[in-house]
Amino acid sequence: MKRDVSIIVLATALIAAAPGREARADAAKDTGGDRTVVMIAERHDEAASGTVVRAVQAQLSDVSVALQVSWTDSLGRDLPAQIAAAEALARESNAVAVFWCDLTRADRIYLYFAAPRGGRVLVRELEGSGAGGRAEALAIIVRNSVEAVLAGGEIGEIVPSRPERGESVAPSPPPEAAPEAGDGRLAMAVSYQPDVVSVADPVIHAAALALYVKLIDGISLTAGYALSAPLEAEVRGVLLELGRHPAWIGCRGSWRAGRLRVAAELDFQLDFTTEKVRTLAQGVTVSSGGLEVQPSIVPSLRSGVSLVRRVELFFAAGADIALHRTRYVIDTAGGPEEILSTWPVRPRFLAGLEVVLW
Repeated sequence: MKRDVSIIVLATALIAAAPGREARADAAKDTGGDRTVVMIAERHDEAASGTVVRAVQAQLSDVSVALQVSWTDSLGRDLPAQIAAAEALARESNAVAVFWCDLTRADRIYLYFAAPRGGRVLVRELEGSGAGGRAEALAIIVRNSVEAVLAGGEIGEIVPSRPERGESVAPSPPPEAAPEAGDGRLAMAVSYQPDVVSVADPVIHAAALALYVKLIDGISLTAGYALSAPLEAEVRGVLLELGRHPAWIGCRGSWRAGRLRVAAELDFQLDFTTEKVRTLAQGVTVSSGGLEVQPSIVPSLRSGVSLVRRVELFFAAGADIALHRTRYVIDTAGGPEEILSTWPVRPRFLAGLEVVLW
């Protein structure tokens, strides 16, 4: 009988000592089972952000936190405002930390890591090693920072959220994104430019090079030169060869909508033309005209699309309006005979790439 009583007392003591369902839930919570780390990502960088997300998830797989991604249209450029928004998001999500990245550059990544409170941010620049290597290095920094915050440590530096009265504090903006083509201060365009001078003559092939210097947003000065194939015309044993060297200066206005851009350009062009005349028949006398300068006005419209940062593919169409019409003639026994006459208004087409240099 005494033995039975002892067994009952021992069983009762074990049941009283075992944690209940609520105690087990609280214990799981204390170990971080429902803690989250939030990554803020911009929608237009979804592909690059996906690489970072996968790398961070792998690094946090054995840490007692879960990764949550919050998508936004734009992070803005004001760092104190970014930190305030990140802290607010962390408190709403009950997150232990929030981080975001500048993925706009092809050769480097900038990481910003903030805790829910304190106005502190950790900034790291990662370059080289390829996109995958940079994402992996970033994920390791995120993991180490998360573990430091979970251990009660502080990370980064304090960024002032607002200036004191009477004092102006310049915020520390994130690194500038590489500009889209057409948005830089200096850009270069290389293009193919076919030219037709008259109905009877073939297309003349030319390669054009132009520089654009931005004056204000949307307005640029331009200067360019085209290297053109020679034009040949022949009549009654006389061969005329024209070497054309057009150069121009002008102004361009452009408007952008996302990756698309349209522009209108007006140029003043001087075509430095060299003339070479040869005789293919006897009894014909010719004289060479030497160098001639032909001025013209060239309005054009252009559309382009950004392929990658700093590079744009464009197409343009316009008109080359000569300020005077040029006719090339020879004197024969029957009187003057025309070899070549150029159109007073010639179509202008271009297709090429524009690259931001600075």
